[in-house]
Amino acid sequence: MKRTILFAAAFAMASGAAFATNNIEGIKIEPARIKAGSSVTITVTGDETQGNNCGLRINYGNGQGLDVKVVDKDQFPRTFSNTYASPGNYTVSVEGKKVTTHFGCTGSAKATLIVEALPAPAPPPAPAAVRAPTPAAKPAAKAVGPGCPQGYQASYVQKDGSYGCRPIPNSAAKAARPACPEGYKASIAAKDGSFQCKPIPKPVAKPKTRCPPDMIYFENPDGAFGCRKPAGK
Repeated sequence: MKRTILFAAAFAMASGAAFATNNIEGIKIEPARIKAGSSVTITVTGDETQGNNCGLRINYGNGQGLDVKVVDKDQFPRTFSNTYASPGNYTVSVEGKKVTTHFGCTGSAKATLIVEALPAPAPPPAPAAVRAPTPAAKPAAKAVGPGCPQGYQASYVQKDGSYGCRPIPNSAAKAARPACPEGYKASIAAKDGSFQCKPIPKPVAKPKTRCPPDMIYFENPDGAFGCRKPAGK
């Protein structure tokens, strides 16, 4: 009986030493803050003094992960890379897991990664304004003198520059007193308040005329002028 117990204890101790595995000690994410669409490097550290093969599972925190064998020739530290497309806070973790014939490493670790949203794209440039086709030029309207006062509208234009003004029907603006601008004279032509502005004739400069000694200069009311001999000579 004693031999059986001693044998079982010895077997357990031998089995424990045979199946002792490396220990996971920590995990580090570089950089710990990124923009969406960027990648990070994840480093897993551990104690490899046991020197036995083991397995681990790294979880990227976005529903993806990777099972890894830790063997004598490729132990700690272990590095991994992963890309994160969407913004958010992710918990990246590592833990022991049996992978094929390798027992799971002991221990576990986790770290937080912050993924920031990309800045909003700049709005597209505004489309160039479409210019309406230039309408054909209309014949220039004949000048209507300096214009009619408030509450009136031009009614006609004559060749000599005279023009008529008549009150605008139902105008909200109160019609001003009939008046013509400088250089025109007004005359009321109708009971409705219409009036005419007629240019004041400008005196025509007469050429300087020198008469012979035996003649005198004259001007007639009709505008005629000249030189003539004095009456009775």
